[in-house]
Amino acid sequence: MGAGATRLVAKPVTAESRTMRYWSRLPLAWAVTALFLLMPFCGVWLAWFSSDALATGRVAPGVGPFAVIGIVVGLLWIGLACLFLPLALRPALVVSAEMLRIRHVYRQVRVPVGEVTGVGLVFRRYTNPGRTGPAPGWYLMVWHGDSAGELAAAICFTPTLRNVHDPRGWEKFLARPPAAPAFGGTPSFSTTSFDPAAVTDPAKLADTYAGRVARDTYLHVLERQGPAGLLALTQQQKHVAAAGQTESERVLAFWSPDGVIGRTEAGSPDHAA
Repeated sequence: MGAGATRLVAKPVTAESRTMRYWSRLPLAWAVTALFLLMPFCGVWLAWFSSDALATGRVAPGVGPFAVIGIVVGLLWIGLACLFLPLALRPALVVSAEMLRIRHVYRQVRVPVGEVTGVGLVFRRYTNPGRTGPAPGWYLMVWHGDSAGELAAAICFTPTLRNVHDPRGWEKFLARPPAAPAFGGTPSFSTTSFDPAAVTDPAKLADTYAGRVARDTYLHVLERQGPAGLLALTQQQKHVAAAGQTESERVLAFWSPDGVIGRTEAGSPDHAA
């Protein structure tokens, strides 16, 4: 297993714990939220403009049906915004005193705090180049009971979304920069040809948004369960199988909020991370 462990001290268990909410910081999530925020205003304007044009007769002959279509489309936009905007605004993870709520696109998974056996980040990579999949990177994972792990995919750190030719991107998570090409030029970083457990700086990973969320959740569960709880005794985030949730997915490394980083273990898909 990796080195660099950091001692984390949980706060004393209190009668009440504040609820913590975390939203996704993926560009796609921001774009979808902005779209649904804009849709009701556009819908109101389109429906009002079209209905006003019909009521005042300010439409050319033959254009009336298009004004009716404008009203219908405007009302449809308003309806879609009312339906999907609450979903877009929901946090990706809610950590309360007794429950963790992990939001997926169309569903929400509830994990009782007392059943959590592990909290950490896993480095996932799609191995089939002919298929699309999630971007390679570090994703938040919560283990509970006999579960293989509940992935909070919206809370992640994906280096490939950054400019791989920009050295400032390497400094944010690599312990050392990539080697320069043999014939000169600027070195580039590729998630398909590196060992995340060996070259990732655990301290820098801890400073990412995904790292902070994992650490906050980890300490919260430790606080609620106590030193004899399942999380303290099991530490499932340090015993992660290499097999992913699909045949084309592989989990290459794990990171625990106490600073331990290491490679995953060989295992069957039934016990995948």
